[in-house]
Amino acid sequence: MKIVISLLVVAGIFMAVPLTTQAMSSSEKNIVKKQVEYLKKSKLAGGYKATEVTTVHLLGHDIPETFTIYVRDDGLKDIVYRAQTYELKTKQWRTVYKDWRYDQFSPSYFLEQGKLMDTKKEQIVVGPFYGSGASITPELIGSTDGKQVRTLFQPDKSYSFGNVTIKNKKLYLGTASIVHDTYRYEKNKWKHRVGTGQDDRDLAGPVTKWLKLSQVNGKARFSTSRNVKLKIGDTFAIVRSDRTDTSPFSYRTLQSGSSKMKYLYPSVYKASKKGKEEWTFDEHAYGLYTTLSFSIN
Repeated sequence: MKIVISLLVVAGIFMAVPLTTQAMSSSEKNIVKKQVEYLKKSKLAGGYKATEVTTVHLLGHDIPETFTIYVRDDGLKDIVYRAQTYELKTKQWRTVYKDWRYDQFSPSYFLEQGKLMDTKKEQIVVGPFYGSGASITPELIGSTDGKQVRTLFQPDKSYSFGNVTIKNKKLYLGTASIVHDTYRYEKNKWKHRVGTGQDDRDLAGPVTKWLKLSQVNGKARFSTSRNVKLKIGDTFAIVRSDRTDTSPFSYRTLQSGSSKMKYLYPSVYKASKKGKEEWTFDEHAYGLYTTLSFSIN
């Protein structure tokens, strides 16, 4: 399978907007393409308009399902999620999932999709983000049996400056590069674990430098230097210093002007231009407001 990912940056959140392609005949590709174009312009009774359309292998078929988000804007946002599958016998698209969400503060968006169960079926994460804290409320939708699509689970909390990533059959939920929760599907059950500093590292993958956060007596601090020297091509991520630390850091970074860093999904930055740059680092949970200074040669 090939996953084509484009990054959508909205209100400080980096979100993956995946478009799934798989080995299909040219006629099948054309069927899917036409349906996606049709759905982009579609409406539902009651004033709902399509705002997002993607394809995802919810049932594990060669031809992916379409997934459409419809929004009705009456101040607060009412949402319809609808998934459709293509029936080869009837040559028609059939609805396999349709559900409503009411009175959201923002529209819903596609946040992530990937494989948490096996090598065929994909799951999709959707939900709203809202407020100055760019909070997300994720919801995982998919199928356990390849027949019925449903909401698999929805955490009972939101994530400020949220990050949602599916990697190595694990769902990572958290704030920016800090993993607050992980979920795995094992023995037909969802297993939850509170995120740790090791999860921060697993999420980021190999990097040149770690910028390490610690929590001491209820206060956050950097245990590595806030004056960071990099070379072109160096990569870094902000993680908890202790690999077993479960402190739920919640931060955002602010930069003015054009950045000399390139963001690499899901939680890594890469030095791309020579020069100096300063970031304002604003950590909410443990009260750290400071400056990160970068020098890139």
